[in-house]
Amino acid sequence: MRIGRRLGAGRFVDGSVIATGSRLTISSALVSVSDGRSTPLQAVRGHVDSLESLARRLSVEILTA
Repeated sequence: MRIGRRLGAGRFVDGSVIATGSRLTISSALVSVSDGRSTPLQAVRGHVDSLESLARRLSVEILTA
């Protein structure tokens, strides 16, 4: 969170990518720089070839959580 404060950010994205063969699970949440609270963890799963689509879907899931 120190880096977020230095950059003047209000929130940052925290998450992970897990690859199993040709399948991906991408999970993420928004974390508040001021108090460390986060939105509920959101996850999307799909084929590695659909990475861009998965990223878009995850963005929508995070922002509407």
